Amino acid sequence: MKPTIAWIGLGTMGTPMAQRVLRGGFPLVVHNRTARRAEPFLAAGARLAATAREAAAAAEITITMVSSPEALDEVLGGPDGVVAGLAQGSLLLDMGTSGFPAALGAESLLAGKGVSFVDAPVLGSRGAAQEGKLVVMAGGARKDIDRVRQVLDAFARAVYHVGPIGAGQKMKLAANFMLAHLLSGLAGALALARASGLSPSDLVDVLEAGLGSPYFRAKGGQMIAGAFDADFTVDLVRKDLRLIRRALEEAELPFPTIEPIAQMFEEASRRGWGGEDGAAVAKLWWGREAEASGKRAQ
Repeated sequence: MKPTIAWIGLGTMGTPMAQRVLRGGFPLVVHNRTARRAEPFLAAGARLAATAREAAAAAEITITMVSSPEALDEVLGGPDGVVAGLAQGSLLLDMGTSGFPAALGAESLLAGKGVSFVDAPVLGSRGAAQEGKLVVMAGGARKDIDRVRQVLDAFARAVYHVGPIGAGQKMKLAANFMLAHLLSGLAGALALARASGLSPSDLVDVLEAGLGSPYFRAKGGQMIAGAFDADFTVDLVRKDLRLIRRALEEAELPFPTIEPIAQMFEEASRRGWGGEDGAAVAKLWWGREAEASGKRAQ
């Protein structure tokens, strides 16, 4: 018999992940701050919990997928929080990008309760979640990761045990550090191609053929079309960059590119694009192109 899963957080990524868990035959209890997001799950056979505590109390494995360390603190703590509902012998799995200190904080909340903990953020977009092709970076004891492996297999194509508790968060921030550079760099490269009289689509073809990554096609296509339906929003990139800056400071790695890239995403959010895909940072370059064209025309 498959274990009962409590799923806390039905946002952009949490919803498709939880849907795959439900379709995989796991009994599912869901809780979300906005209850209407749970309606499709109830129609498909899941149960709705009024509080995070109630959800956790009904499950052997509780999964949190929330957007920030502050949101994780809120959902874990307090009289109606997850920790208050966890039974001895159960397991808590945090899959949001909350950072290393938040992972250690969650572990400390569980001390003495006889509850196992794994931090396991994911790499991949909403589309990858829908297709079951996410990559999981798990920190914790091997036996605990093995215990949740069948659940992870419902939405992941690969699961990596990267170290002790907190290592999953560290790995995710390192990966997202690179992805933020790729987004901002791709936007600039497309702007340069266009300003140089070249076809941006040809540049995407060259990058995809030369570097062998579908990422350039996916994000470059969004930038060229100006279509920014969110897989991973500008505001979530901003949040991750704040966590990355903290991680760089703690590692004593003063990396010179982090501030200008962070400023680009802050500016994109200030302009009202925070809910659009991170590829919308390209719109900043369009403004710079227009300024350059005006100067050349003078």
